[in-house]
Amino acid sequence: MKAEVLVVDYANHASLVSALKDVHTLIVTLFTADAKEAVGSQLALLRAAKEVGVKRFAPSEWGAWVSFIKVTARL
Repeated sequence: MKAEVLVVDYANHASLVSALKDVHTLIVTLFTADAKEAVGSQLALLRAAKEVGVKRFAPSEWGAWVSFIKVTARL
């Protein structure tokens, strides 16, 4: 089993799609003090993961208080 760490641009959908090709399980370990940024980055990852067929998505809840943000995503 191997794990690969990649640098991506969360604002660039094509960058995320390229990085997630052939990925079975995505474990997100984002850290930011900006809850809106955390949610936005994870939604971008989730959309790209869905597009390329990632089977498992484990979201990150590290360090940001996101419970006050209403998140609506069309996936």
